[in-house]
Amino acid sequence: MGSVYEAVKLTSGLGDCLIVASILQNICRQKNVSYKYCTNPALKFLFDFHPDINYIEEKEFYSIPHKNRKELKWVSQLPYNLYGCHTINRFALQLNTTCDPSEVFNIHLKGSMLECRSPKKIVCINQYAAEKNRRFIPSKYISLIADYCSNLGYEVKFVGSCDQDSYSQIDFTLLDLLASCKLFIGPVSFMYHLASCIKTKCLLFTSYMPSYKFSHFFNTVSIESNRSCSYLCEQYEKTYRIDNNCLDSCKAVDYCTDEIIFKLNKLL
Repeated sequence: MGSVYEAVKLTSGLGDCLIVASILQNICRQKNVSYKYCTNPALKFLFDFHPDINYIEEKEFYSIPHKNRKELKWVSQLPYNLYGCHTINRFALQLNTTCDPSEVFNIHLKGSMLECRSPKKIVCINQYAAEKNRRFIPSKYISLIADYCSNLGYEVKFVGSCDQDSYSQIDFTLLDLLASCKLFIGPVSFMYHLASCIKTKCLLFTSYMPSYKFSHFFNTVSIESNRSCSYLCEQYEKTYRIDNNCLDSCKAVDYCTDEIIFKLNKLL
């Protein structure tokens, strides 16, 4: 088995929680085992019908012998450097395994797996990730995208955190919306990872997070920042700054409008 653990814990960073779920799912398939997963309670309903991963509360997690449980850490908390790895393997290596970056967690409902198969003429847009000051799409691009999609006859729906009114509750209605849309647009965020789990086509704005380390690839077209600093930021952010104001307002959110329109046209 890739890991001696029977229970794994990660409760913060909802997108990361989904990434870890995909790793556990992959181990279950390869080794014909099941896992107990202590994760954020907001995601509990996603595991109600999963065949191999069982959601557990913290109390049950800590009742398992220490040698059989594993609390995962973010890359910044590790005593060794995994910044060069794709985000999925920053967690997988902590479980003594590796994982294909295109792996995503499969959401099982009663009797079927949720996937975007026959999308309606809907575009879902998410503007802000949890780390709002560094992972976001500036309003000028949101307006450009919304107007362009509307002119093509698409209904624009805002999800998650946005300047506009949006649907942000994590429930079956959100899943249905993401499964019904033709395209999801957003930064590296929980909403992006959730859309990928549903196999929805995505246009990803990467900011300071290069696509080769944060994209699921199979369903994603990426738009990289125009700023060269984005390739230095993540690994060296503790000791090196291109601009001391980056912490207050990320500078790697400049994008090419022609590229945005070109890729929107191609995807829609």
